[in-house]
Amino acid sequence: MTNTYHRNLAIFLLIAGTVLSVCAERTLGGGQQGRHGSAAKMAGQDYTLLFEGTTNLSAELRQQIAEDIALNLSHLKHVKFRTVPQGRKEPSQKYRRTITHWIDEGKEKRLFPEAMEKYFGGTIRSNDTFCLVVHEKLVEQYVKALKFKDAHPEMFKKLDDFLSFINDPRKLDAVAGDTDAAKGMFFFSGNPPQGYKYERELLGLKQMRVRRPSVLDFQSMTHDGKQIIYFSTITRSREGSDQDFIMKGFPLFAYVNDKWVIYVPRMP
Repeated sequence: MTNTYHRNLAIFLLIAGTVLSVCAERTLGGGQQGRHGSAAKMAGQDYTLLFEGTTNLSAELRQQIAEDIALNLSHLKHVKFRTVPQGRKEPSQKYRRTITHWIDEGKEKRLFPEAMEKYFGGTIRSNDTFCLVVHEKLVEQYVKALKFKDAHPEMFKKLDDFLSFINDPRKLDAVAGDTDAAKGMFFFSGNPPQGYKYERELLGLKQMRVRRPSVLDFQSMTHDGKQIIYFSTITRSREGSDQDFIMKGFPLFAYVNDKWVIYVPRMP
């Protein structure tokens, strides 16, 4: 019995030591690099990111992924960590590492890009320290998305200017007052509905703030034989508004004829 006890104790300490060594390298100051990865802030606290899969990610690429993950977590105000029951295959079976806890957002909406919905949420705990594990398939999606961004610098530069415009009530007022300019701010995948209120729809944006999209948010479609890039991102009620909301999926935005516009899809 004594030998069995000591053998089991040794195994336990080995496992605990491994987990501790993985999570002990906390990244301080939001963005410094550690051997295992960068940090992402969630609900006001920094957490080390552990990257699975490829081992040849550059420090710059890890940092870009960390910053985008932090963006996708930035709307969460309160989170807990739910224990993964021993012997349960989900969600630990999705990861190379043994996941000990799962992020629990409670009643808050996740509103993650599709890839993060599928491949993010597993964590490893050592003492009171949690590390967020970045699944290898999520890493693959990020590598692909960041290559796309690098290949379209002009489109992303114009996106910064467009978001600055769409979040400025005074600029929206100015364009809404010009019927032709207001019409030029919209793209319809079908025919515009008869009597569409361009000015009203533009002024409706004054009630919200549009967050910068994740690199994972961008999608493509074909329209009249041309590829159209579009996205939806998180929008939330503007401070001081008479409404209180946070949502994703509306409105949509598209890059058409070398400029960003509001995208109105064809109604079923």
